Amino acid sequence: MRRIFAALVIVVPVLAIGFASCDRREPVSLPALEPTPVLGAGPGWLVVEQAYVRVKSSPGFDSGDVAFLRAGDVVEAVGRERGDAERSGVGVWYLVRHLGVEGWVHESFASLYPHKEQAERAAGEFR
Repeated sequence: MRRIFAALVIVVPVLAIGFASCDRREPVSLPALEPTPVLGAGPGWLVVEQAYVRVKSSPGFDSGDVAFLRAGDVVEAVGRERGDAERSGVGVWYLVRHLGVEGWVHESFASLYPHKEQAERAAGEFR
């Protein structure tokens, strides 16, 4: 009797799952959605790690200088753009805002932090 009961406990759920999965409905297709923009005020805060960094007027090493930064400066990064080898150099360029001036800094000269407090702490080692 126990064997029959144990067999039924195993067989009945397996059969129920098997029959339930035999449904022949068409797969549901989801509507195409527009990409959702990343929420937040911007990429974050940069800490300048090189002794002297030129802030460029556009993302590219050959563009003009609009400002200069020193090691330990903390600047707000308000945008970013991926560079290419021909136009602006491989890597990411950050659009920064500092003392009323906007310009571009290459990722090789600074580190990105999500919060200003983290950036301020990290900048302490360069000052």
